Amino acid sequence: MLVIWMFVYSTAITNDSASYLHTFGLTDGLLSENPFYGLFLICILVAISSRGEKLLFKVSSLMVLTKLFVVAALGLSMIGLWHLANVGMLPPMGLLIKNAIITLPFTLTSILFIQTLSPDGHFVSLTREVR
Repeated sequence: MLVIWMFVYSTAITNDSASYLHTFGLTDGLLSENPFYGLFLICILVAISSRGEKLLFKVSSLMVLTKLFVVAALGLSMIGLWHLANVGMLPPMGLLIKNAIITLPFTLTSILFIQTLSPDGHFVSLTREVR
């Protein structure tokens, strides 16, 4: 299962980053159509992670703080556009419960996906199974 999620993760990174670069006009076409782009991107990420935990935390901290700042800035800039008329009614309770049940497998998948990002956590779970 770990190998499957590594492929899913690498495909998502490749497609999402190529889409962002294309959306913001940095590239003329989608880089994800070129197989070397995915290889290059994964090699860069592996190089960053192999340099050590400190560099990995510095890079990810910068990314998280940037995202937090952008979300906060957008939220503050849109306060003037808030109107209660834009808040819709809740769907019927039956539909709400049905949709909540439908999302449960996706939630479970997300929780299990966290293990693929942490080799130590996966190793601990494997050693517990062996004992």
